[in-house]
Amino acid sequence: MLLATISDTDAKKFANIPDFLLDQERSLKSEIAYYEQKLSEGANEAESQNYRKHLFNLNREYEDFIKALEQAFPQYYNLKYNVNTSQISAIQQVLDDQSELLSYFLAPRSGRLYIFRINFRDLK
Repeated sequence: MLLATISDTDAKKFANIPDFLLDQERSLKSEIAYYEQKLSEGANEAESQNYRKHLFNLNREYEDFIKALEQAFPQYYNLKYNVNTSQISAIQQVLDDQSELLSYFLAPRSGRLYIFRINFRDLK
C-alpha cells in the first residue's frame, strides 16, 4: 500500500497534472473520508443506508476521475504502473558513506517481514 501511494504521488508530481485537478481529487477523497467516518460512528439504519449510497457514488466518481487522469496524462499512467526495479550495485553507486536505503517486503503466504539495509558497501 505504501509503495502504491508513493508511486501514485510521485507519478502525479512528475506528470505535471494541473493543480486544479489535484484539488478536485483531494476534494473527492475528503468527501469519501467524511462518509466513511460517518458510517464508522454508527448511525441509525436510514442514515447508514444514505451514507453508504453517497459513499458508493463518490467511489465511482473517484474511480472515473482517476481513469480520466490516466487517459489524459499517459505519462502519469506509465509512471504509476510501470515500476522498475534497480540492481543493488546501481543503488550502491548513488549512496554516499552517510546514506542507507531501507526496504521491506511482507511475504503474503508466510506473513514474514523481510527488511533489507543497503549502504554503499553492502547489503544486510
